[in-house]
Amino acid sequence: LAFVLAHPIKTCWIFLKTAILKFHVLAAYFIGIIGYINVRLPVWFYPLYAALICVGARYGQVSLSLRQKLVILLGSFSTIFAIFLFLYLTWTTPVGAPLVQGVGGRYLVPIAFMFMMLFAKNKQLKHERMIALASGILSVVVTITSTFLYFYK
Repeated sequence: LAFVLAHPIKTCWIFLKTAILKFHVLAAYFIGIIGYINVRLPVWFYPLYAALICVGARYGQVSLSLRQKLVILLGSFSTIFAIFLFLYLTWTTPVGAPLVQGVGGRYLVPIAFMFMMLFAKNKQLKHERMIALASGILSVVVTITSTFLYFYK
């Protein structure tokens, strides 16, 4: 903690550098690398699911004031900062290292729901329920198939 307090700007730069350099890994872990972080989903699934998440965020039926959006933005970034800070202090050896170790995309899933509300336009998507149902079924089939193939290939 002494290093973080003595070097706050350097610490923030380390957090930002970690997020940039490990973005692809964080994104993959966010969408899903399951089991003991050893069962990967098919390569084509990650961009498809990311696109579905973006469409879901864009067509979310939420109407927020500017003040509410600022609170959500501040809360989201504060939570992300806290995750990086706790992992930097407890998991990264030594403190002062150039990157944060142990950050997983799964830690960002709860924050993503808050963050996605910032982009909602309160619009109805055509065939919304069918898209949601198809996405859910696809996710289940891909997850079960990937897990089965990992263990019984």
